[in-house]
Amino acid sequence: MKFWMLIFGLVCFTIDAWAKSENVAVQPMSELDGVSKERLIKLRERSMIYSAFYSYDYQPRIFERYNPKEKWVGDKYSCYRNEFYDGKSEASIWLKNPNVLIHPVAGTLRHMFYGDANNPVFCMYSQQLMFKPKSIVYKEDKKEIVVTYKAYNILLGIGSHTFGAIDFSLSPINAYDVGFNYMNLAKSSGVITARELRGTSLKMAQANVLPLNEDVTVCNPCYTSGYGVCSCYVKDKDVQIELKSKNAELLFKLWRDKPKSKDDAADFYYRIRFIP
Repeated sequence: MKFWMLIFGLVCFTIDAWAKSENVAVQPMSELDGVSKERLIKLRERSMIYSAFYSYDYQPRIFERYNPKEKWVGDKYSCYRNEFYDGKSEASIWLKNPNVLIHPVAGTLRHMFYGDANNPVFCMYSQQLMFKPKSIVYKEDKKEIVVTYKAYNILLGIGSHTFGAIDFSLSPINAYDVGFNYMNLAKSSGVITARELRGTSLKMAQANVLPLNEDVTVCNPCYTSGYGVCSCYVKDKDVQIELKSKNAELLFKLWRDKPKSKDDAADFYYRIRFIP
């Protein structure tokens, strides 16, 4: 009798665990060049079906300055044979996956430097710098999303190439769009502040509650490099880092209203993991 009670208890626990933890399908990249504002918003609204924050009255707040005449940064822009906006749009990763609350983006200037140097080796690795999630898990009971990425050698500067570690930013555009206005980096391991600091340092992100105000706008590097115009997004509060380990993790706390302290319980938690 005790044996069957034990089995019943394990089955109930497993079902309960499944009910509270959901593997969310990762939506594929797509081309966004020339897409009208209306179509872009409809695409976003359809994508919200896959979101932990789905609401029938969802209203995006990140496309006010969007201009369909501006092209998006493409997934082939690291390759010297292509234009800056060729290929599927990098931004479609976060736009079509609203659960990716804080999206990693590789250092644009470093991309352009190696691309302009006509380096075919860098071109071979360019697809590994798109930060497409391996998995997205929504843990309803913990009010947490865990997104996992592969820690490619190129990110750590490991291997036969000579690029060095690739700096990248963590941009909370989806967090802001679904209603979070403040964030704090509660924990981190296996990462360091990027050498070329253009955003918020790890130390600042850990010490402070940062206000969010993200938006799609014209991407300045497109102007400065002579590539014309292309859309990206404002990254006023992005966190600039480099990986120092193939096993790295960052835990962000997110709030809708400003907390009294960074130590306050969050409205939601967002965990980023890098694995070999």
